Amino acid sequence: MPNLKSRSSSVIRTTGLIILSIVGATYAALDTSANILSRRQPDYAVSIAPWNGTTNDDLAAGIYRAQVAETPENPERPSPQAERYALNAYKQAPLSPASLAIISLSKAEPESRELLHLASTISRREPLLQAALLRNYAASGEVSQSIRVLNEILLVRRQQRPQLYQILAGMLENDDSFSAFLEVFRTRPDWMNGFLDYAAQNPRALQNLAKLRARLPNDAIESTTDRTLLIAFARTGDIASAYKLYTHLIKKRTSTKGWDSSVPPFDWALSDKDGFQASVPGDSDDLNISIKPGKGGVFATKIIPVNGGDSLHIQGNFKGTGFTDTSPLEVSVSCVELGSTLGSTQFTSSPIDLSISSIPAECHFAAIILNGRAWSFGGKIKATISPLSITSGKSTLTTSK
Repeated sequence: MPNLKSRSSSVIRTTGLIILSIVGATYAALDTSANILSRRQPDYAVSIAPWNGTTNDDLAAGIYRAQVAETPENPERPSPQAERYALNAYKQAPLSPASLAIISLSKAEPESRELLHLASTISRREPLLQAALLRNYAASGEVSQSIRVLNEILLVRRQQRPQLYQILAGMLENDDSFSAFLEVFRTRPDWMNGFLDYAAQNPRALQNLAKLRARLPNDAIESTTDRTLLIAFARTGDIASAYKLYTHLIKKRTSTKGWDSSVPPFDWALSDKDGFQASVPGDSDDLNISIKPGKGGVFATKIIPVNGGDSLHIQGNFKGTGFTDTSPLEVSVSCVELGSTLGSTQFTSSPIDLSISSIPAECHFAAIILNGRAWSFGGKIKATISPLSITSGKSTLTTSK
């Protein structure tokens, strides 16, 4: 299976490059305000307390941080001086993750990996260790391990979140990352909702994002985040995932108006343009339409779930002025999946009445569309439409007041 192997190698190489691109940024974000003595008089500092492992550890970390600050995009191997103090710290205080990280960066594989593993069993919150782990995982294309380290960085270094969200959203495009993301998100990290909001902007990540959201408990996700995801899924054609979020969001509703526009596209999306408006004023249940001469188009639309083979019946009442046989209002129904119109009817007088005898088997969602136009040589259209009664099969989806 040469194509599959080639694709797998390509994914690993690409992921490795993505991870490597943040290693330098992670180093750059480290605290470079190293102790003055560590940069100017390190030998004097350690001579004060040569037996103190913490002093040697601080000096090693300070020297290397100062070194990294000069070349954050391509951090070099620790200097001999930094390595020497790290070795001294390790001899006197072997449980120092910072010194172990510096020593590991001075070694080749497999010794480097073994030292990093030892350091990570002590503490994974040391920034130098996190950067070293990322570099190591990037070199070997280990996506899941990289995501776990990034989680640890995000938990303690909030200022890096916007930068790392961009990288993580790119990693979510890779199917191999799914299980690691799911594992991390099941712990409910406090950066999760912020990342989901950001990842919704990446069209290539939306397929895995939809799978990920479907596996997460509803109470872990903020309503505003679910709205963002719903809009992103609907915009890119994943109506089923979007509708699943919609059903969760509307569970908290105590009442619903016939022209509710809270969560489009499954509630009504209403036009709000200059000279072409559809709105529900105050406590009214009715939809008010206002179309100036020369304006027009779709003024209300919503998507509903349907079943293949079912009938669909739309009824309503309206009153108004300005529309004629040459400038009528219209209601139509189209299949979202097929992109085809299933039926339509124009109306200039009450009632509104549209029936579709059978929904195609391939159609699971239908769009109800109302449009109208006022010709430039005519007058202004004004109308009031009562809530529509939309009956699919044996179910009444919206009831007239």
